[in-house]
Amino acid sequence: MTALPAIYDEKFTRGLLINRRMKPNPLRLVHPALGITFPFHPALWGDNLINETLAGAKELVHTLLKEKYSREEYRKMLIRVDNIFDKLDFNTHRKSIAVILNPDEEKITYLDFPVKPAVITGKEVFLFDLIAGIETKEEFYLLVVENGRKSLHEYNGSQLSKVYEQPDVEDAADLYKKTYKVIEMLNGKNEKPVFVTGLPNLVELFCSNPAWSKIMFTILYDYNSFDNGTLKSFVNEITSHWSYWHAKFITGKMLIAQQTGSLITNIEAVTAALAKKADGLLMIGKFFIKQLKETERLNGNIKIKNSFLQEVENFLARGNRVLFTEAGSVKNAGAIVLLSHHNNSIENMTPYAKIKNNKAFRLDF
Repeated sequence: MTALPAIYDEKFTRGLLINRRMKPNPLRLVHPALGITFPFHPALWGDNLINETLAGAKELVHTLLKEKYSREEYRKMLIRVDNIFDKLDFNTHRKSIAVILNPDEEKITYLDFPVKPAVITGKEVFLFDLIAGIETKEEFYLLVVENGRKSLHEYNGSQLSKVYEQPDVEDAADLYKKTYKVIEMLNGKNEKPVFVTGLPNLVELFCSNPAWSKIMFTILYDYNSFDNGTLKSFVNEITSHWSYWHAKFITGKMLIAQQTGSLITNIEAVTAALAKKADGLLMIGKFFIKQLKETERLNGNIKIKNSFLQEVENFLARGNRVLFTEAGSVKNAGAIVLLSHHNNSIENMTPYAKIKNNKAFRLDF
């Protein structure tokens, strides 16, 4: 296995990815390899939460290993886990972590997206296999537009929190611009869908822009007020049909990327872009892993596979995100799609770019 270089970022004093080669073990095949992912955001956490998180990760490892390996084997692995946890960067601003312990290798990768705790074992564990099993949270924004109140709420997979509220303004165009600026600040890379509800005429104004309609979806019901109970019912409605909304959102993101020249497809082109340090969102069909292994078995094309896996690891270490999805739009694009951050913004779309720069801005488009 080729050793990965340490990846550094100007914002951090320590390497974001640590890779240490160890002396080959002649009993490699009988020793377990281990991969762990769990939330890890120490820059925003207190000591108690950090300690609880690490203890929980160790308990997951203990529970899994004791069912598969001898007491001596999982005792040795727990010692390795303790040792590598002592080397963690407790100043990182990343949101999660992936730890891999192979018989002759150790890796720590700090991820910039939330994950749920997970542990996998085998003869050898790869980062790609580890992140392929990551369960992503249901995350979105909910915008409420009423005559007397405009508020933006964020759902993080467990609760809805208000992140912005704007008093009523007479100028509808000014309202649109200010609200857009807030959404652009919070969701500038279009990482989450935005659902809009409220008075039908105002909702229609917000969602009538063709650029917005790609990632902004209306939810209209006959409510006189939009209190916490009403908003909770909206959340339940969205999350109960999340597969549908998420697939629609991914299709919208791909259309935006296509219109802004930021859409890259097929494994060769994506690998070449990643090698040039392209950043963004990498979307991979869940069937692609099987397809990749089948291609290697039939064609012996190990070089392409290894290059791709290497670049994905570096891509993640730079703070990017990989999303495994069943969306048909990704399948139709060749099972692998890179949405480059270069120009991949609603701002760069027509007609929005023209609208934003037009001093005589109106909402009657």
